[in-house]
Amino acid sequence: MTVSSCLKHFFAYDGPEDTGNTTRFNFDAQVTAQDLADSYLPAFEAGARPDLGAASGVMCSYNAVRKRSTVFHSFKYPPQAVTNDVVVVVDCAVVPCR
Repeated sequence: MTVSSCLKHFFAYDGPEDTGNTTRFNFDAQVTAQDLADSYLPAFEAGARPDLGAASGVMCSYNAVRKRSTVFHSFKYPPQAVTNDVVVVVDCAVVPCR
């Protein structure tokens, strides 16, 4: 049996719970580039690096980040950081929502 890990939920997935008109499907996280670099991306980078976590997949979060679905954001790590193939997994409900 082969075991694999998938990092969830890429990224800035800490918005409000579903209340009123704001849900995880329409929440747009206004995260600065500095916050992304300092708080959100390091954990995903560490999880995806073959010398650390070596995850084989990443599941995108439902929310948008700066008006762009996380499905359409790409990993922008230095090429030496992630050298293994990483599969991006999305929930079937995410793409039509954006």
